[in-house]
Amino acid sequence: MYKVWLLGFLLCWLAQPLQAATPSETDSETAEVLEQLETEFQEQQLREAEEALRQAQAYEQGNGVEQDDADAVRFYKEAAERGNSEAQLRLGILYRQRKGVQEEFRNKSRFSFGKTAFDFLFSSKMDQEAFRWLNAAAEQGVAEAQYYLAQFHEQGIGTNKNQDLANSFYSQAKDAGFDSTQAIDLLRIEYDGIPPVVREPEVEIADLAPAEAAEIEIISTTPDKTEIVSGNFTVTISAFSPLRSIQINGVNQELAGDSYDAAYSLPYELEIGENYFDLDVVTEATQASKELIIFRETEEIKKPKPKPPFQLITILGHTEDTNATSAPDGKEKIRTLKSNIVLVPSYTHYINYRNSVAAKGLITTDRQWMEDQRNKEILLRQLSFEWERKYTWLGDITTGVGANALGLRDIPESSDSDRDSWNPDFKAVSADSFLFGQFKLKTDDDITWQGKLEHKWKDAIGSTTDDGTADKLEVSSKFKLADWKYGTKLSYTLTDLNDDTKDKADLKFSADVTIPIKPVSFKLQHDISESEKRLANNDDVRERDRKNVTTVGLTYPYAPWMIINFSRKLETKTSNLTGKDYWKYQTALQFTFIYK
Repeated sequence: MYKVWLLGFLLCWLAQPLQAATPSETDSETAEVLEQLETEFQEQQLREAEEALRQAQAYEQGNGVEQDDADAVRFYKEAAERGNSEAQLRLGILYRQRKGVQEEFRNKSRFSFGKTAFDFLFSSKMDQEAFRWLNAAAEQGVAEAQYYLAQFHEQGIGTNKNQDLANSFYSQAKDAGFDSTQAIDLLRIEYDGIPPVVREPEVEIADLAPAEAAEIEIISTTPDKTEIVSGNFTVTISAFSPLRSIQINGVNQELAGDSYDAAYSLPYELEIGENYFDLDVVTEATQASKELIIFRETEEIKKPKPKPPFQLITILGHTEDTNATSAPDGKEKIRTLKSNIVLVPSYTHYINYRNSVAAKGLITTDRQWMEDQRNKEILLRQLSFEWERKYTWLGDITTGVGANALGLRDIPESSDSDRDSWNPDFKAVSADSFLFGQFKLKTDDDITWQGKLEHKWKDAIGSTTDDGTADKLEVSSKFKLADWKYGTKLSYTLTDLNDDTKDKADLKFSADVTIPIKPVSFKLQHDISESEKRLANNDDVRERDRKNVTTVGLTYPYAPWMIINFSRKLETKTSNLTGKDYWKYQTALQFTFIYK
């Protein structure tokens, strides 16, 4: 840990945060940062999965630690949930072998069971878990998992018997070169030695409150995702008091008198996506309801991985700017240092696998360390509401509305200016609102295309001449060759203000390449932008500027919740008007913290 803080101490004097000169620049650059963070977070997840796999193998084999199947299962599950196929295979095997997993199911119940009762209630559930993880590994092309999955389909372990599927998986495993003589015998169950326990209640069952007297177990052995259209929904129901009624999707099911358990296998026809099975169970003592979902996948539509609804990203940065006032050659250049903080909270409500709605916020402020630059400090807030729909003909579509407010430090305080509502030390500069729509489409050749159209209403506080609108069209692409990632982006913005002399058109193009050099990634990016006023000045010349920005950066994912970014940026500007050309360097260090 000390190495990280030592690095921060040594580089602090030449570090930079996210630039936030205007709301539009902040919006654009923050979106790019968040998108980069999402990619880096996914890569970090893979590294964390590999580390969890190594720990699981150590516990399972007793290498350097005391052998413990339960700890092995815990680490295998961490790796498997992050998509590691080897961990998924081992986890499926351990669930089937009943090694290190029985206590997990015992803890789910308020009662202690003898071996026979435990086998009855939870054996099928463990087989279902074994099937689920083996199926996940098989989907990633693990031949050994495909062989075991064939056995499960053939024998009806954790799923319904299906000889056609069994033959298909046997064929896949054989084609992949798996030697069946090396397979583990998963058709015979071996328990991990948990002794039978029977705890007699201190009072009679009838004397207990209904919520304690009856425990209802609803266990489905049907996989929660499949590519098969037709099949059977299988479910087992057990209780500690006699069953009185069972409904599945509102239909009463046959039930033997005074029975404590029931099992059903009902045929189904699945739609693409989520298919719901609602179970309502009533016993003499209590009742329970449970919703089970089977997701039918296709080649294009996959079951989404669960994500936490709330996320908070915090970015802490420090900057050095060698020419903060953008002074031209021959003029005095002012070197500045500043720090800033960016908070990006978001809350997403997932309606179903296709639709979600989200509220997203943005709060950023900075601190100039040079007293004569304090008037450049900003306070920006933004709030947006978005709706996303996945799997359309245009890919994933997002639409949203939002508003932002910008304040500027006012020293000394102006008596005739409106004050910022959050901090009276800042004067209110602008309050804009916007509407946007965008798409994200991944093609068959693994190129991801994105497009965005945004309309903004600009409201300058205390001035009507700077009020107006801005329309922006943006198209970008991303693709991967070997381990290198490439990206391009093209945008066009048309600004129309009440003061026609300030109307302008902006064209921007950027290209970047990211090269992984473990444990860091190296990024090179070049941006070219042109801005042209729509009206000529008094000399009958339309002002035209060109800006070039070259950025070299390093990213180090220190932990799943912390990412360190360092960059060096060269910015140059040329203009057809005299006295406006300049160049400068900006050096940046950012610490990004992710809370999910």
